Amino acid sequence: MAATGVLPLSAAYIKWRSGHFDLEDVVTLQLNGLAILSLSVPSSVLFRCVNLTSLSLRKNELRSLDGIEALPLLTHLDLTDNKISTLHPLSFLTALSELHLANNSIADLKQLDHLKPLSELRSLSLGPGRGNAIATGDRHFIAVPEMLPQVLVLDGQSVRVAKVCEQVVLGGRFE
Repeated sequence: MAATGVLPLSAAYIKWRSGHFDLEDVVTLQLNGLAILSLSVPSSVLFRCVNLTSLSLRKNELRSLDGIEALPLLTHLDLTDNKISTLHPLSFLTALSELHLANNSIADLKQLDHLKPLSELRSLSLGPGRGNAIATGDRHFIAVPEMLPQVLVLDGQSVRVAKVCEQVVLGGRFE
């Protein structure tokens, strides 16, 4: 399937990938490595998957998440290996509990402010050493727990363990 710059999907393709006849029945979908450039196609068939809770868009060419808010039931979203730099559209996905963002183009920690409304978010992957400037070094292990106290697991590591490491490094006491 050639990359066209829009979501290269049809209802038949999603039905085939998911194993469901009705798009309304699709709850889990993997659309990895399809060279998807954008989700913001007004008539996108993806948004007819109204009960979608798990979506993987790994290894695409996404630069924007505009339109993702049309999938409010998402609890698991994998956007690893794309070109995303802004997280604003994610602020509408209030059911989201697991989010993978490794190897994108997120350069500013302020982008994480868009994740504050996600009260169910428990696991966040920024992929240290894998593309995101905010995940270079260990500074995000200190900043993220302060910005997003609901997150319990950061880059596969318990946030509590990260806090203990921070206290050791800063010479603080254990609480």
